[in-house]
Parts: sequence; structure tokens; C-alpha cells
Amino acid sequence: MQRSGSLAQRVDLAQMIVQRLERLSADSAWAHISSGYRGSLLKWLDRYEREGPADAGPEQRQLLEFLIDKGLELLANAAREMGDPSLVSNLPQTGR
Repeated sequence: MQRSGSLAQRVDLAQMIVQRLERLSADSAWAHISSGYRGSLLKWLDRYEREGPADAGPEQRQLLEFLIDKGLELLANAAREMGDPSLVSNLPQTGR
């Protein structure tokens, strides 16, 4: 279910999403919602660092894709809430 790019590229994208989700204002309604997904991404990335790509089987890759898609969706919603359409247009696309 990998959408585009190598696993390493998808991991890099996941790390970028984590960094961006961390920067959401606590005043944003999306910050609270996104905290669980950010935590799940961090957990996935930690496991990936410990076990390496060989242990990232189809189920783990599918989970990563779900978390990436949801993270991008949450970032887009937070950007829309801020009222800056340029922020939304600069987010990577999920490949849907």
C-alpha cells in the first residue's frame, strides 16, 4: 500500500509530519486531536529505528501510510483554521 517513494522517503515524510504537528498552537482545536496521531507516528518511527526496514512488513507499512495520510489531513485542517490557504497548498500530497 506504499503510495510513492521508497520506505526511507516515507519515513522522512513521517518525521517531517511529526515535527509540524509538534508546532501546532495549543490554542488550535487540531492540536489536541493530532496529539494521538503524533504519538503513534513517534512510536512507529521508534520501532523502525530499533528494528530496521527488514521488520517493516506489509502491516507496518500500511499503518505508516494511514498515519501519514491522517497527519497530512490534520495539518491541512490546522492550516485552514489559521486562514492561510498558502499553508495548505504547500503540504505534500497523500497520493489519493
